[in-house]
Amino acid sequence: MSNNRIGKKLTTTAAMAVALAAIAPTWSVAQSAPPVAGAPVSEAPGAVPKGVPDMNGIYYATTGFSYTPNNPRGAKQHPPLTPEYAKIYADHVAAADAGLPTGDPTANCLPQGMPRFMNMPFGFEILQTPKQINFTSEWNEQTRRIYMDGRGHPDDLEPSYNGHSIGHWEGDTLVIETVGLRADTVLDASGIPHSDITRVVERIRFVDPVTLHADVTIYDRKAFTIDWTVTKVYKLQKDHPGLKEYICLENNRNPVNEKGQTTTILPK
Repeated sequence: MSNNRIGKKLTTTAAMAVALAAIAPTWSVAQSAPPVAGAPVSEAPGAVPKGVPDMNGIYYATTGFSYTPNNPRGAKQHPPLTPEYAKIYADHVAAADAGLPTGDPTANCLPQGMPRFMNMPFGFEILQTPKQINFTSEWNEQTRRIYMDGRGHPDDLEPSYNGHSIGHWEGDTLVIETVGLRADTVLDASGIPHSDITRVVERIRFVDPVTLHADVTIYDRKAFTIDWTVTKVYKLQKDHPGLKEYICLENNRNPVNEKGQTTTILPK
């Protein structure tokens, strides 16, 4: 993990995570909320369709960076994996415990992929238009494009890190379906795997004027024993100066050694 701001980020990420956790609402998995008075809503035609929530802005995840929401730092997770994929996960955890983060492709500057895209440090920006909504992550400067123009998924879809996403509004809830995901990404730094048939559905809505809740369901019965739903929480950063450039390969602190192993260079 590295970029041109790595020195500052290594020293501030832990403090940021503690501060964000302190303001995170306590919600059970997949719990929904009633309509919210005061949430920003477009009132005129233009960039945002009239009558739907205006989600433009920069947001930080407040439920931690593990895929399981509010998982204590360093605590083990217990994802509902099938035996085959539970073995893969156990191998990733064992490698990390041995100081070799081989289960996390981002250590080698590869994209985080979906659904991990929505759970990275440093935030993401939503740019909303009537026919397309873009999510841009500061981490690796990745962008998701959610097509809102009524199209379906292509029949000849080539798997990619962020997949192919289509969306629509159900009242004040943005519903996004993502398919066509590569199988060689993981859900978080601990290395929770998924398969090549993963389908992700997000239901995103304001629960107060600055807080988004996203009920995220992974449909993948090859890797998971259930359709796994968790609720992520994001806080709007109204005074954020803007996303910064992120160059992972500059000052890389997770180089690959001559044995093909991912290593870690700690700051002095």
